[in-house]
Amino acid sequence: MKFLKLILNFYINTSIHVAVAVFSLVQITKLNLNISINSNINYFIFFGTIIGYNFLKYFVVFWNLTFTFKNNYEIVLVSIIAFFGMTFYFFRLDSIYQKAFLKIGVVILIYPFVRKFGLIKMAFVCFCLTFITVYIPTINQQLNCIYMLERFVIIFCLLIPLEIYDLEIDSRTIKTLPKIIGIQNLKLIGYFLLLFFSILGSNFEIITIVIAICIFLSNEKNSKFFTSFWVESLPIIWWGILFFQNIL
Repeated sequence: MKFLKLILNFYINTSIHVAVAVFSLVQITKLNLNISINSNINYFIFFGTIIGYNFLKYFVVFWNLTFTFKNNYEIVLVSIIAFFGMTFYFFRLDSIYQKAFLKIGVVILIYPFVRKFGLIKMAFVCFCLTFITVYIPTINQQLNCIYMLERFVIIFCLLIPLEIYDLEIDSRTIKTLPKIIGIQNLKLIGYFLLLFFSILGSNFEIITIVIAICIFLSNEKNSKFFTSFWVESLPIIWWGILFFQNIL
């Protein structure tokens, strides 16, 4: 049991779990829009997510010079491997995708400077993930604005439990939405957006209900396992549902 816990902590702390979740969002786009996506894009997004998320997650620690290799060697090693993987697949991409990824990469570098502002922070993350998981995979297709709006909304709802969990972790200087409008009001916004998501005609009743349940159960006392594993597993579960629906 202790060994399994170590493996799970490694999987979560190195951001591999987040990378699988973002990879799953790309596959959802593929299934929903019935398009083909070059495998180089898939792998670049997977490895790039590990690099990008570790940068955002540990930026403050690096900035304050409190990050030590001894205590975080697994994060460093996985990030190095991911960097080489990301670089390898970057040079296998067509130039149109390379330019798009470089643009969003520059935008992501701005995140540490906007994370103190709740609504801007969440909108920023939703934009970046929508750009990466919808716009880039469909860059050679006709732009589907409704689908991009759906993805933006669903990512916003997925972030709500994480924002509530971070309420006691974030410093007092960070103006997160739960601090600004309160937890219950943020949950109500989440329910409204999920209803809006359903009205758009996505027909993902199951995943919508699951996300609504996660929002309902969310509070600042939730365990790290609930937020960092189960909530972030929802895109993976969603992909699994769609995958088996397509088989059947």
